[in-house]
Amino acid sequence: LRSQEKTRLLPVILVTGLNATEDRIRGIEAGCDDFISKPFNSGELLARIQALLKINYYRSLLDEKEKFEYILEHIDYGVVVLNRNLQTVRVNRKAHEWLSLEEVDLSHDFFLCLADRFEVHYAGDLAKAMGEIPLSFDLVRAETETHRPLIVSVQSSVVRDPTRQVSSILLLMTDVTELRKEEFRKEVFMSIVSHKLRTPLAVIQGTLALLGDKILGPMTEKQEKAISTMAKQATVYKEMIERLLGSASVFDEPIGHAKEKILLKDYLAA
Repeated sequence: LRSQEKTRLLPVILVTGLNATEDRIRGIEAGCDDFISKPFNSGELLARIQALLKINYYRSLLDEKEKFEYILEHIDYGVVVLNRNLQTVRVNRKAHEWLSLEEVDLSHDFFLCLADRFEVHYAGDLAKAMGEIPLSFDLVRAETETHRPLIVSVQSSVVRDPTRQVSSILLLMTDVTELRKEEFRKEVFMSIVSHKLRTPLAVIQGTLALLGDKILGPMTEKQEKAISTMAKQATVYKEMIERLLGSASVFDEPIGHAKEKILLKDYLAA
């Protein structure tokens, strides 16, 4: 595919059971653009495909500089181009607006310039992986007197020269502040619902267990049968609640949601 003119820019995503860094590097060297490790989430796969198609589209316009410059400055995505040393080569208007970068920042390490304003949310070793494989992470800025809170989702793409050496790193950014707020509200709501449903049921099952064990006093045969029936129905009710909350958790799982946070100072230390 890479050796043919018509298909050399075709985006390639490997869906694979291999997830070690060396395996990913082998895939990148072979010409793939991104990885999805099995088992995978279909929503995440679609999101990766869409992001990769956008990145690939803008990359294909590099040969038509005037068109590319116009699109770069007017799209609703932030675009940052870094060199192999993570120094900023180009920042479009939208990225300037979100990141508040100064001209002096353009000659320094991109993440060093953001360290006093943003933190990175990424589950992994960002410093090691940035120049090797495509990444997805969030840049988060807390609310200040002069700035609103901001969460920017970043999709990175490693651009290589014909010798497969890293020539630049393309960062495609999207403002997901409202989306993340909505996800947080859903998490809070699900937590409240979970507590309100599980707590009364636990009390009911506990009381039924005390009655069934005759700890609260003797019962007639009919009473024992009634208690047994209620205990079985309580168990069914509990299973229904767990399935309901489990299904809600699966469908509300945010795409690319980081499970841990790495601060910029940790990245810089690394």
